[in-house]
Amino acid sequence: MGAMKPVSNNLVETCLRNILKEEEFKLNPKRGNGERGVDIIASKGGVSHYIEVIGAKKQGPARSKDFYERFFKLYRD
Repeated sequence: MGAMKPVSNNLVETCLRNILKEEEFKLNPKRGNGERGVDIIASKGGVSHYIEVIGAKKQGPARSKDFYERFFKLYRD
């Protein structure tokens, strides 16, 4: 098996949105570049799921840092 390539945030979000649509979730519109807030809000059966999408970067360890920065930024705003 060759080296794994990083997967962009955009590709991860697009794939996840497609899966959620197939499962009949109602989704918020995709955010524009630079917009703040939760990436995906998926609702079904009176329950909403708030999803932050984080794709991999070329520097692997930065992924965890990105997650925590975005997670705590969400709660500060």
